Amino acid sequence: DDPAFVVICSLFMAVSASAYCISFGASFGRSIYNILAAVAIDFILLGVGTSTLCWYLANTYLRAQSHSHTVEQKVEWLYAFDVHCNSYFPVFLMLYVLQYFLSPLLLSRTFISSLLANILYGFALSYYHYMNFLGYSA
Repeated sequence: DDPAFVVICSLFMAVSASAYCISFGASFGRSIYNILAAVAIDFILLGVGTSTLCWYLANTYLRAQSHSHTVEQKVEWLYAFDVHCNSYFPVFLMLYVLQYFLSPLLLSRTFISSLLANILYGFALSYYHYMNFLGYSA
């Protein structure tokens, strides 16, 4: 809905990817690659794919049959992308910001650190799908 939100989220992604590159000592070329991959692939490309799939499913299977006296309702693709952006922001907070601060704990080679990392990813992705569901049930 608001193009500025996409730009702000992209900037946040770039800053967090830069923080990861600095803290793990990546080279300049590798840092540019990681920043572009975080913004272009993780946020934009996967968002376009998810939005397109959800847009298609909503328009094909989730619409109620309209009567002849009502206006036909369809989900717009930009609405589907907006739902993705709104659903992705908590995922960003959990998997980029919180994981960054927990990285000393998560990088240790213990069962607890592996379990905590998997729980973090599981919770973040579950929350993404829940927020996505809420966006289409509105």
